[in-house]
Amino acid sequence: KIRVIAGARIESYTQKLTVDYQVKDSVYVNNTITDLLPSVNFIYNINEKLGIRLAYYKTLNRAEFRELAGANWYDPETRLSNAGNPNLERCVIQNLDARFEVYPGRGQLFTISGFYKYFDKPIERYMYAGNRQQVYYKNANSAVVYGGEMEYRINIGAILKKDSVKFLNNLSVFSNLSLIKSEVDVKGIDENVPDKRQMQGQAPYIINAGVSYIDNENNFSFTAMVNRVGQRIFIVGSNIVANRWENPRTVLDLQATKSFLKNRLEIRFNVKDLLHQDWIVYYKGTDRKSNVYKPDDDYLNFKRNFGSSYSFVISYKF
Repeated sequence: KIRVIAGARIESYTQKLTVDYQVKDSVYVNNTITDLLPSVNFIYNINEKLGIRLAYYKTLNRAEFRELAGANWYDPETRLSNAGNPNLERCVIQNLDARFEVYPGRGQLFTISGFYKYFDKPIERYMYAGNRQQVYYKNANSAVVYGGEMEYRINIGAILKKDSVKFLNNLSVFSNLSLIKSEVDVKGIDENVPDKRQMQGQAPYIINAGVSYIDNENNFSFTAMVNRVGQRIFIVGSNIVANRWENPRTVLDLQATKSFLKNRLEIRFNVKDLLHQDWIVYYKGTDRKSNVYKPDDDYLNFKRNFGSSYSFVISYKF
């Protein structure tokens, strides 16, 4: 009933960046770092349908070339200029997970998880105090992220015990909900700002849900999925420039598939972001405590609407 899976990986990498301005082909960044990345998984199967998992593992987050290069690059989507930082250090992450699993049968599952992550020198996006159109990257001191997650997938026919109704046996609903708390230590990085705040890019909640209908006899399937990510810091500000926040959007995707000729011919229709809600970046009013966007109290930084996308695919397997 008990399994322990343990291992370690050694990664040695060299990251080198040269530039053609100032001094021809001068070395801008030259790092060679070796890391030991261990992992341990403890699995206890209470019975065939119940289980407990505990895990520890170490991971890395390395800066990309554009995050290291000092040259500016323009982002047409946000209309902001971005510059790298050659002094960025890699981020080392310690991960702890615990999960309780239930498998009722017929492709169903129910899990409850808890997690804790410690980030050493996380990389974040900052805005220059003197230029509100200029973004750069910098290491924070450290950060912790912890929270809980619930996931389930159930078959409607099995729950209602209606095996005679084929429609219900083909119908499944699924969902994943994460509640997350993050805290970054930025003491000494910028004067006159709080020593701790929410981690840049980390939302307080993530919701995924959907319904799927799979008819293997008629080779037809349909899936609808909805996703929503809570408000998060889009760009870190300073004592002069306020943090830029990204407002949540509800995204609805659809897919329908039909197969013919013994599954050789397949027709697939996709719709992405059917609701096409506005993507809003804002900064809070002076006296606002809550991070939730309020149009009457907060200031709109920019707003975009990317619309929906539709695709129709026909494929044939020879």
